[in-house]
Amino acid sequence: MEKTFEIADLVKWYEYYQDDIVRDAGLGIVVEVARNHPGDDYEWINYGVYKLKSRRIGQFAPYQLDEIIPPVPER
Repeated sequence: MEKTFEIADLVKWYEYYQDDIVRDAGLGIVVEVARNHPGDDYEWINYGVYKLKSRRIGQFAPYQLDEIIPPVPER
């Protein structure tokens, strides 16, 4: 099952070298969801993530993202 994210989700992003070694990583916020060929066999999703580290938006595939679930404060 493929991971899915929504706009405003807090995520940890990873950028990889060609041989799957992590080049850079950090926290970010999903600001865009791009779906290509929805409902087709070739459907794929990319996410626009605002990277808090560099203050830029990067494009990431689902395998490059992990959801960060913030702790819920006790009442």
